Amino acid sequence: MGYYDVPAAIDYTLNTTSNSQLYYVGFSMGTTMFFVMMSEKPQYIDKIKAVALLAPVVHNNHLKGGLRVFSNYSNDIDDIMSLLGHYEFLPSDEAMDYLANNFCLEDDITEPICSSFLFLISGYDPEEMNDEYLPIYLTHTPAGTSVHTLNHYGQLVYKDDFQKYDWGVIGNREHYGQDTPPLYNLQEPLPPVAFYWGQNDYMATPEDVARLSTEIQNLQVNHRVEWDMWAHLDMPWGIHAKEYVYEYVLEFLSNY
Repeated sequence: MGYYDVPAAIDYTLNTTSNSQLYYVGFSMGTTMFFVMMSEKPQYIDKIKAVALLAPVVHNNHLKGGLRVFSNYSNDIDDIMSLLGHYEFLPSDEAMDYLANNFCLEDDITEPICSSFLFLISGYDPEEMNDEYLPIYLTHTPAGTSVHTLNHYGQLVYKDDFQKYDWGVIGNREHYGQDTPPLYNLQEPLPPVAFYWGQNDYMATPEDVARLSTEIQNLQVNHRVEWDMWAHLDMPWGIHAKEYVYEYVLEFLSNY
């Protein structure tokens, strides 16, 4: 996604609008893809005016919650599903739609169970959860992804550095010509960058964001959301996301 999809989207946008540069706003995996692109295709720096990264995820060493438990088994799950010929993990389907619309409505007695599922992944912040929209959230989250993508995040929990997918020694020799995965280069020159992160984020933890902030160039803004309970999924869904995040993002981008 960082090597093919994001560059393709940027080129399509610039060609369609006849502009020479654009702004990049990424959330969660969208931030990971940005750093992969900058490492693998650093020429794209000239196509980006400024970068706003919400809940940046590069280092996973301090991952919390349910995904931390999952990471202990992610390689095994990847191997089993690959052997069975299943390469997509938790796609949106009719079963999830049925559960969301029949058990997760605002007045349903089972609604707290549904919201707790999301809190287990992202961090607990009921004040910013709009219960009215919970069925919509759950029909899109999880929305499905490649088994390898999820396993890559799981691998990074136990890796010291931001590196490519670990296929094992034999697979690494085949893909990379060496026993271990190459590192992504975080020292590439970057456009002006802004971070926006929450103290209660299970996926982009304060510790991991702090480490990343020391490793990249041109970090202009390192913004901790004022609300202490701000969690990962509050970035797109939080009731006060406009006041806590989006207005700051627009102010930053307006400077470039």
